[in-house]
Amino acid sequence: MVKGNVVIIIICILMYICNELYLKNSFSSIWIHGYFNDCLAGIILLAYVQIVLLPFFTKKISFTQTIVLVFFSGLYWEFIAPLYRMEAVTDHRDLIAYELGGIICFMINKIIIGRKK
Repeated sequence: MVKGNVVIIIICILMYICNELYLKNSFSSIWIHGYFNDCLAGIILLAYVQIVLLPFFTKKISFTQTIVLVFFSGLYWEFIAPLYRMEAVTDHRDLIAYELGGIICFMINKIIIGRKK
């Protein structure tokens, strides 16, 4: 499970770099410019948390736990971080992108990584 989540994180980092260097310059989509990286952040967050929590919990994170974890992390990023980071702005639609990323990571872990056990 750790290897699978590390692979997920590496792929997301590569996708982020691709988005920043190529996709944003090639497409005018609001999804690419505004929400794709936020979706990747949700994926990375859940994969990272699963790696960190593995020594403490033998069970995988449930769907409900995924939704709650990503939601409260998103609330922090969107409403608390702008209070002390001048470049951060609040966009409540980012919460949807974070949640989508968390759900994608949950599904990848359940469908693909879960089969290897």
